[in-house]
Amino acid sequence: MQKSFGLFLTLILCAFSYAQEPLSLEKAVGIALHNNTTLLKAENSLKTYESTVLASYGNLLPSVSASGSFDWSKAVTKGGIVSYNGFTIPLPDETRQSRSYNASIRGNWVLFDGLSNLASVSRSKNDREAYAFYLERVKQDVTFQTIDLYYNVLNTLQLVKFREEDVTWNKKNFETVSERNKLGAVTLADVYAQQVRLGNAELELIRARNTHETAKSNLLYYLGLDVLAEYNLTDSLSGDDLMRTEAELKNDMSDLSLLVSKALNKRPDYKSAQLNFASSENDISIAKAGHLPSLIGSAGYSLRGDTPGKISDSKTLYAGLTLSIPIFSGFSVSNRV
Repeated sequence: MQKSFGLFLTLILCAFSYAQEPLSLEKAVGIALHNNTTLLKAENSLKTYESTVLASYGNLLPSVSASGSFDWSKAVTKGGIVSYNGFTIPLPDETRQSRSYNASIRGNWVLFDGLSNLASVSRSKNDREAYAFYLERVKQDVTFQTIDLYYNVLNTLQLVKFREEDVTWNKKNFETVSERNKLGAVTLADVYAQQVRLGNAELELIRARNTHETAKSNLLYYLGLDVLAEYNLTDSLSGDDLMRTEAELKNDMSDLSLLVSKALNKRPDYKSAQLNFASSENDISIAKAGHLPSLIGSAGYSLRGDTPGKISDSKTLYAGLTLSIPIFSGFSVSNRV
């Protein structure tokens, strides 16, 4: 019976050990880039900037609209009594009805607005590119954070192993000291001292395990995974890789000016800031356009008739230009500039 129970317990432990899902660093980074809510929101916001660019190009084109209407009215005039040569003549009620069908198409085109529309196109493109670099920076931050959390788990795991070895050593040492005390080679105080060291080692092991579980939970929470699930993390960097990386870092850090140059050329947040600055200059150009006149062209064509079949009996075609010259606007334009 005991053998059967032992076999059953062994099978359960094996099942739990095989239930651990492998989680490599590359897989963890992929999950983070797919599940991170900040990154998902940023990717969706980029579509808004792309739509703004399309709308700014649309402002360079004429706007066209069409409309149609139907009007019906009925007027009733109450009749009266008219006397003529001694006779009284009653007048009936008079009813009049009218119908009107209208259809029109019109268009407006901003021919000149102080080049504000062109500056708007440039600003929207700069904003889109700036946000694209911001999105790239968010991806980098997510990747860096994942790597940091991942290796923190591996680091705490190594600390747990070290504490386990320390407990094992102190247990053996405690047994040795206890035996030597029985032989009279050491005092009882030495036994108590070793017992305290063993207790401290066991306490540090408990702390190390708690720290490791916390680090693992932080990683799984950041990845959006079940914090209660079991994952097997593996270190994908070998000793040779670490030495090579350290050598490359030392070589790269030998020239500070070269490091600064690389940072200015590769940092997406710096490039995003440059484009945001360019967008601010576009905003100034748009504001200055308020000092300049604007010219708007308009044209239209309309039809009118009493019935749908006679709607083309009355036709109107019109075109015009409107020139607006700002003279004084209460310093509001200067304030915007």
